[in-house]
Amino acid sequence: MNPLYVNYWCGCDPRTQTLCPEGKRYATSTKRGVGKDVQHNSWLLDVHTRVAEVCLGLREIESFQDVPQMPANQYEIDVEWPYLEETVQKHIREDGLDLLPRFQRGHVWSEDQQRAYVANMLHGCEVARTIIFNHSQWDDLPQNPPKGTMVIVDGLQRLEAVRKFMRGDLLVFGKRYCEFKGALRMQYGRFKIRITKLPTEAAVIRFYLALNAGGTPHTEEEIMRVRSLLQEVQ
Repeated sequence: MNPLYVNYWCGCDPRTQTLCPEGKRYATSTKRGVGKDVQHNSWLLDVHTRVAEVCLGLREIESFQDVPQMPANQYEIDVEWPYLEETVQKHIREDGLDLLPRFQRGHVWSEDQQRAYVANMLHGCEVARTIIFNHSQWDDLPQNPPKGTMVIVDGLQRLEAVRKFMRGDLLVFGKRYCEFKGALRMQYGRFKIRITKLPTEAAVIRFYLALNAGGTPHTEEEIMRVRSLLQEVQ
């Protein structure tokens, strides 16, 4: 299997007998355990090693256990839009958050796309509310880490659309945020923020590719075709 198309997260390399923290935990437990614990941890280490071999292109996927997994979330929280900018700035100051890491494609949504996204969220759409960050030193959380210690992996366009709306630079339904009456309901105006802890830029880039390389975006012609279909069936 071509390793470019496999998501390799942990850092284990069976060729050099290098083990990631999870692999070391299985190996240590195997040495110290007794009875069934030894057998179980030995099996976990074997599965972990097989997945690493798949990720490095050394082995084909033969079973479901061989399929490399997406990285687990280390932290997850719902953030209401009125507190979004405060949350972003806090991560920039304290965690070295980079909102434009070099693998990201920059700000590519047009204002109409930004407006449509925010409007859909206010309509109560539950799709695409998640923002994923990676913090390479999440277990240690050092003080004053360099920029890039934390990066945005998925959701940059969504994040920037909402930030623009919240600071009054984007009209939605013909109004700026400050011109709306009443309170913004949390079930509509919120993001689910998730943080992973991939240790290297290479692992983060593989994650980014896994999230973004699988689909085919709609062309303008396809959108127009569906809009015409809507007119026909209304």
